[in-house]
Amino acid sequence: MTEEQPVDRGTWIAPKRGFFTPLNVAVILACCIPMGITGAMLSRGAKPPRPIAEAPAFSLTNQRGETVSKESLKGQIWVGSFLFTHCPDVCPRTLQRLKGVTGWLAERRPEHKGKVRFVGISLDHKGDTAKRARAFLTTQGHDPKQWDYLLSKESLHPLMRDGFMLGVREGQNGLAAAHADRVVLVGKAGRIRGYYDLSANEGIAQLNGHIDLLVKEKLTP
Repeated sequence: MTEEQPVDRGTWIAPKRGFFTPLNVAVILACCIPMGITGAMLSRGAKPPRPIAEAPAFSLTNQRGETVSKESLKGQIWVGSFLFTHCPDVCPRTLQRLKGVTGWLAERRPEHKGKVRFVGISLDHKGDTAKRARAFLTTQGHDPKQWDYLLSKESLHPLMRDGFMLGVREGQNGLAAAHADRVVLVGKAGRIRGYYDLSANEGIAQLNGHIDLLVKEKLTP
């Protein structure tokens, strides 16, 4: 009687996963498509957008306790958005889309550092605080040092609606029940130069291109 020999059943080796998984490809496309569109737009000799209207006057306090006003921002390009820290959907989406702008600036236009500001205007004068604003920006992947999150003890809905001409609907306790998610671009002279829907790559690319053109534009009175 012969002894049964053990059978070599081999070992299973997990197949190597390449870098270009569907998820990674989607992330790469989301970042690169706006950059490609921006490059194409600028290569066609695009001109800076014309002024639409004067930005409204304001003087508010940011999350660092500093006073920020229309006058103090003159000489810089700034992107304004309307936010509140406990917003469940619109505001986080806006901040995520703006990462397509901050990322483009860091990668493609590092020479613009210090020339472009991001300004968040609070739509919740009761609940938003400096601490919550800093945490909100950080959670959404932004550097609070690049931002001025403007706070007030009074409602800033009139500033959004009457000053920047963007829609906001009052809800209970003075909160915004609904508000526009477009961002506004203000040039060096304090004039509104454009409104942008960032839900599509084209909107992000257009904003990137206009920022680039306005940074290079000479300040005129």
